[in-house]
Amino acid sequence: MPETAPETATTDVETVEDSATPETPNPEQQELDLGEPGKKAIAAEREARKAAEKRAAELDETLKQLQARVQEFEDRDKTDDQKRQEAEQKRQEEFQAAKAEAETARDEAQAAYQELARYQVGVEKGLSPTLIGRLQGTTPEELSADADRLIEEIGAQAKPRKPLPDPTLGRGGSAGTSTADQFAAALNSLL
Repeated sequence: MPETAPETATTDVETVEDSATPETPNPEQQELDLGEPGKKAIAAEREARKAAEKRAAELDETLKQLQARVQEFEDRDKTDDQKRQEAEQKRQEEFQAAKAEAETARDEAQAAYQELARYQVGVEKGLSPTLIGRLQGTTPEELSADADRLIEEIGAQAKPRKPLPDPTLGRGGSAGTSTADQFAAALNSLL
């Protein structure tokens, strides 16, 4: 057994080295730094863990079998009426669980339908994916009306605006002078 354990550790090291990224510390390199006694200790620890997991699974199976036997003994002492009541209660619990699951599935399907309708309307109206997410409504008609309002609002904001008048421009003292006269006056003032 000591001969196979180091080979297993070496195989594990080779497998993990292929998937390790250069940014993360390499545990295999640390394992190699442990030397032969460290490798044996790690292999022994791995074997012990496997044995413990196997034992836990066996104990879990034994527990299930014992619980089933206890239930048999309890059921043996029950009357037929009690057995029917328990069976009915179990069916009711299963029904309620199935009903809750069906409601959840219906809600998820409805949400998916609304999302699909939102994207269909958005694509039909030529909206970008960012704007499609802003559409509100539960039916295709409501979504279409909201898309039209959104397009209208964006269109109104995108139109060029008429510039506000600037009182300092156009009516100054040089209203009658040409551009050439203004240029000459600017040169004279600099000289």
